[in-house]
Amino acid sequence: LFKGTASRTAEEIAQAVDLLKKVGQANADTVYPSITLLEMPKADVLDWKPGDPLKRQAAMVYRNNGETYEATIDLVEKKVVNHKSVPNVEPMILDREWAYARDKAMADER
Repeated sequence: LFKGTASRTAEEIAQAVDLLKKVGQANADTVYPSITLLEMPKADVLDWKPGDPLKRQAAMVYRNNGETYEATIDLVEKKVVNHKSVPNVEPMILDREWAYARDKAMADER
């Protein structure tokens, strides 16, 4: 398996979250419905040779203080490439939100 195309690792997820926190875009209450690894451009994959640096970037959707944001994190350079607010958008539902809704429905005696 070409390492540059391997799935994101737990370490990379933690690194992406930490980078957002360090630049003040996230905090302990921020939730992350989606953290995915962006594919390297095909030309970069085809041109890659052992010893060449790999491009590893994470795409993130997260919710902070009632607002939804998108960010791209460069995991090699350890920096936030871009960050933007996405107004009037709700990210996908989290497992804990499903569990909360299920528990409330099950507790309702109607």
